[in-house]
Amino acid sequence: MPTAWPEPFEPEATDADPGDSAAERAPDERVLEIVPHVRRTPPRIVGPGRRERAYLERVASLERALDIAGVIERGAARRATRLEREIAESRRAVETLEQREHRLILAMGALQNENERLRARLASARHAEIGRAPRALGPAPRAAPPRGGLRAWLRRWLGA
Repeated sequence: MPTAWPEPFEPEATDADPGDSAAERAPDERVLEIVPHVRRTPPRIVGPGRRERAYLERVASLERALDIAGVIERGAARRATRLEREIAESRRAVETLEQREHRLILAMGALQNENERLRARLASARHAEIGRAPRALGPAPRAAPPRGGLRAWLRRWLGA
């Protein structure tokens, strides 16, 4: 709340002072008596000056900057939390893909072994047929499926 300035004092010059005697005073000395001047209008309310207004403006701008910094800090914390969550999810996805990759590598190895065995059986069957006479026309005999090859491959592939 602004404060009012005190009433101004106006000195009035007088030649005589009731408490002074003329003997104690030099003849050329004048006595001044201060009489308060009564103001007829109410005192003027004076607000803050230039420096005070500049200080208040600076404090207000710093408060706004502090509010903005708080908002930015909360937003950064939320973003960091979201990024950490995304990183954890991507790591889980990478682990899942690596597990699948390992299973596929095992399955491909099993298939390669199965192909090599079939190739060896086919080669041995061809060598055995070369010594025989050609067959008569008719349905070709079916080859027996390899024992446990497909089942073993499925078991390895499914991880059971």
